Amino acid sequence: MSTKRKTRSATKAEQEAKDESPVPSKTASKTASKTASKTASKTAAVKAAPETSDDAVVLPSARKKAKADEKPANTEAKSKAAVGAQIPDNLHVHTHDGSPVNVAELCKDQGIIIFFYPKANTPGCTKQACGFRDAFKDIESHGFQVYGMSTDSPKSLLNWKTKYDLPYDLLSDPVPSPALKYFGVFKAPSSSIRSHVVIAKGGEIVSLDIKVSPAESVERALEEIKA
Repeated sequence: MSTKRKTRSATKAEQEAKDESPVPSKTASKTASKTASKTASKTAAVKAAPETSDDAVVLPSARKKAKADEKPANTEAKSKAAVGAQIPDNLHVHTHDGSPVNVAELCKDQGIIIFFYPKANTPGCTKQACGFRDAFKDIESHGFQVYGMSTDSPKSLLNWKTKYDLPYDLLSDPVPSPALKYFGVFKAPSSSIRSHVVIAKGGEIVSLDIKVSPAESVERALEEIKA
């Protein structure tokens, strides 16, 4: 009798212990399933992602193109003129009154000085032009004539010439400016570098001074024709 009661008590205790053990809920199962699914998806995405291009091989042609793109644009024309060279006969410009003229014809019977300047009727250019005006008689006495050249229109040059009583002709060489480019003094998009050239009778270039101040332009030109 007591043995049966003990057995039943033991069985009942075991059943109660079993009932008290945690049973995984449906929510926990779903959460675990979703977490595992997301982890698997991320792992697959990482494996499928392309490798970084840090170690990518750059072809020599690509390197050259990149370097070329980095170079600043050159706004100044390369000079075709040189001391001792003969002036070509294809440098056609216009005077301040609109008349066409060939630069080679200007130095056919006498030596010439052509001074170049960025823009007519501006302070620095006016100082340069008036410097050649004041030295004009001295220059003539040495068998040379003076001309000024820029990209300005004939009308602008005429107004400037009249305003400052310039005794010499002004030459207009608008874009594409073949004469200015020949002497290497054209500056894009539509200007020129302050400079001057001395050309002997017959068309031989005696000297070419590029990038000078207004005062230096006159002084050096005088020194060169008197040398």
